Amino acid sequence: MVVGDIQPSKILELVRNTLGSWVNPTKAELPSLPIIKPVYNLAQEHVEIPEKSQTDILMGCLGPARVAADYLPIHLGNDILGQFGMMGRIGESVRIQAGLAYYAASSVNSWKDAGVWEFSAGVNPSNTEKTIDLIRKEIDKYLQKPVEPTELADSKSHLTGRLVLSMESNAGLANAIMSMEHFQSGLDYFQRYPTLINAITAEDILSASRKYLNSDHLAIVSAGTSPRG
Repeated sequence: MVVGDIQPSKILELVRNTLGSWVNPTKAELPSLPIIKPVYNLAQEHVEIPEKSQTDILMGCLGPARVAADYLPIHLGNDILGQFGMMGRIGESVRIQAGLAYYAASSVNSWKDAGVWEFSAGVNPSNTEKTIDLIRKEIDKYLQKPVEPTELADSKSHLTGRLVLSMESNAGLANAIMSMEHFQSGLDYFQRYPTLINAITAEDILSASRKYLNSDHLAIVSAGTSPRG
């Protein structure tokens, strides 16, 4: 992707002159990947890394594909759960109130065919299980009832406001154009984005979240020294 003060015809000329006849004689066929099945229990494993002062925790489940109809409600809900401000509800509960983690947050990473919903934290090894339990409790609270009106309004403002900032640079514009092309969302997607976000209700978020998220159905990995305490 190229953006900036240059004519498209010049870019095409440069690419043709430089790479037009190039082929990769060692190109390998892409491997076929197995179908990933959802986790229907708690699958937990600890990876021992001796003398590591911090234990890193990663928990998660399958999430929506980027092109799924419920991607934006999940994206907005996750902002409330583990991103907005000081890492959302999870950051407030685990890091600020309980003081268990150096960082604690959640993220939704989505591609064309599938996605994952992740929860991460960095803790003192002795706080590993306490942190996992508290994150699971926050997930349960999140799934019990719709998010609060103030949370919803704040996160909508956050997501729509940062959109403009993300495209202030040439690199940001390039990423935006590439994303629209890759996911076939239309060149007017970012013009429609504020309307799409503002149309989402708290009930939309709860319904979509319950489809993917369950605190008893998580893959959990921790890496560091063995938990103490």
